[in-house]
Amino acid sequence: MAKEFQCDSPECSSHFTAGDSEEMRREIAKHLKDAHNIDTPTQTVMNYLETTSVTETSGRAAR
Repeated sequence: MAKEFQCDSPECSSHFTAGDSEEMRREIAKHLKDAHNIDTPTQTVMNYLETTSVTETSGRAAR
């Protein structure tokens, strides 16, 4: 099942999808580096974002 991410940062409106959890984690890490200057997010940050900002979608992943 595809995953959908919506960044909750007030100054960011990024939104993207990924095909599975592993791909989503890579995309979130890339987003954090590119958009928020976080080079190496901690496991705690990644887990938090997965539980608060990622939902499952019934459709295919699209960008």
